[in-house]
Amino acid sequence: MASGNQIVVKEMSPGMQHMEGKLDTAGSPGMRVKMAADGNYDPVTTAGEAGPILILKENALDGKNATTALVAADQVAIHKCLPGDELNVLLTDLQVVAVGDVLTVATTGKYVKKTGTPKQDDFIALEALSPSGADGLIHVMCGMYAAN
Repeated sequence: MASGNQIVVKEMSPGMQHMEGKLDTAGSPGMRVKMAADGNYDPVTTAGEAGPILILKENALDGKNATTALVAADQVAIHKCLPGDELNVLLTDLQVVAVGDVLTVATTGKYVKKTGTPKQDDFIALEALSPSGADGLIHVMCGMYAAN
């Protein structure tokens, strides 16, 4: 179960890691995105993608929460992760994660338990979770291997 009802639980540089942009395709808070060639944001489509860790947040100013789906052309709030940040990120359905497991981004912009050697380890699980039937938010800490 995620910690609280927001994506950002604790940030290392409060107020300095917030970004905004427009979403090109549908997404959900807790997904990892990257800037596209048109200057808008898309969910990451490369497993283990290296580069800045940008996570979609809920946009409370628009009445949205951490479970509100985002649609194409939405103006979105984004968190730029620093090592030590604590967040709730979107874990892919049917993953079995224990405290201390390493998570990496999948081809959907959602997170999976690390197997093998992806290019980048994004997060360390701070709770155990095994969603069944739907994706779930998991409480994590940004790892030391994040290439920001």
